[in-house]
Amino acid sequence: MLANFGMGIRSRWRLLSLAYPLLLAVMGVRGLRRSDLRSADQPPSDQVLAQLIGPTGKPPGGFGERLSDILAQRFARSDATASTVAQVFRSGWVVNFALGALAVLLSLAGLVIPDALKPVLVVLEVLVIAVILAVTRAGNRAGWHRRWLDNRHLAERLRCLAISAQLGDLDLRGDAGKYPGWVAWYVRSTARELGMPDARVDENYLTRVRNSLRALIDDQITYLGNEARRMHHLDHRLHKLGTLLFTITAAVCVAVFVYKVADKAHAVDTWHGFVDPLLTWSTIIGAGLPAIGAAIYAIRVQGDFSGTAQRNHALAHTLQKLRTLIDTDNGFDALVRRARWAGDLLTEDLANWLQTYHARPLTLPG
Repeated sequence: MLANFGMGIRSRWRLLSLAYPLLLAVMGVRGLRRSDLRSADQPPSDQVLAQLIGPTGKPPGGFGERLSDILAQRFARSDATASTVAQVFRSGWVVNFALGALAVLLSLAGLVIPDALKPVLVVLEVLVIAVILAVTRAGNRAGWHRRWLDNRHLAERLRCLAISAQLGDLDLRGDAGKYPGWVAWYVRSTARELGMPDARVDENYLTRVRNSLRALIDDQITYLGNEARRMHHLDHRLHKLGTLLFTITAAVCVAVFVYKVADKAHAVDTWHGFVDPLLTWSTIIGAGLPAIGAAIYAIRVQGDFSGTAQRNHALAHTLQKLRTLIDTDNGFDALVRRARWAGDLLTEDLANWLQTYHARPLTLPG
């Protein structure tokens, strides 16, 4: 069901889903990827499991088979669905804010085009508003926001379970009140199906689990560091672009003010035929550029790029400290504590992330 939803939403909203990747590409944050254009095929379970626990291979016995056949497949579906719906949801509010600015520009364009073409502008503006309403209604009816958050929550919980389950820590009750809803039930159900590992917990087994925990932490540190840099650059460049637009607007306003003062002093009488059309364009610039700047600011607020960069940087720093501690204590109890600490760090960050984005559903601009 999760995979089918992800594929369906991508095919139905393919053009819309390109808006957010295009924003990243235009701002020089990252280029377009093949995965932005079409859904990737789900990799084999063993390959997904290697992504979760590192290159050490799956644990021996039936427990390793259950990790591969049950947990890895469910993680792959939820992770792919979360990524797909996240792209569509983010693209939805990018399109909405961009079209909101475009509606203002179309309205202002009526000041300079011939009267015969003004009905065309009216039709275009109505179409733009209709698209905004359609995107918002479709996103809310399909639950893009909720499904993105739920599936990302599920994927990250399963990622942590892949490590803790190898140490017999299934956490069947620990999240009952903290994470209500179907996601918590699904994680607990998956943990029950995995059961306890049927292996001899000797030094070789602990080394294998320790390497898996290292691989998880290293993967998260790399991801968080890259994502923090991308979000910082995106927020900074959007901020600079917005500042530039308002600076140009201010300069145009100053130029118009100087002209009006000179005009009252009768110092520019001979320039009226040349300046008057420019005054019309100054009106368009004075209203249009702030509209674009406001849309850019709304995208920054909705995306919380700066906050994401700060949280990712802080979590990566804490995980780096934990990564150092793993090499200093080799006992079973210490490894359980380290794995639980890693899970707590990731789930606590996830909870903060979920709380932030729960307050940012897809809404009409304005």
